[in-house]
Amino acid sequence: MPPDAPLTRQRILAAAEAVIRRFGPTKATVVDVARALGVSHAALYRHVANKAQLRDLVIGAWMETVMPPLRAIANQSGPGAQTAPAAVRYLDQHQTSQSRR
Repeated sequence: MPPDAPLTRQRILAAAEAVIRRFGPTKATVVDVARALGVSHAALYRHVANKAQLRDLVIGAWMETVMPPLRAIANQSGPGAQTAPAAVRYLDQHQTSQSRR
């Protein structure tokens, strides 16, 4: 995406996710995300308050993706001994598909 493209939540989220995957959640910085977006860190600070908010955006997006299928698994009838393995399989498959990005 060209550097002059507007900073949208989706662009920021995608860049933050990529940076966190690359450096890890503790080492990834706002400056790293800004660099990945091709903007100054000051421009990014107009959209997010700090590194914690960037992590919250990534975690929130992940939760929005994984929670509906996990709720459906949890709502299936049967004992937890049957539904828990299905939930773990789903999370494992989701993680595997995400790591291929």
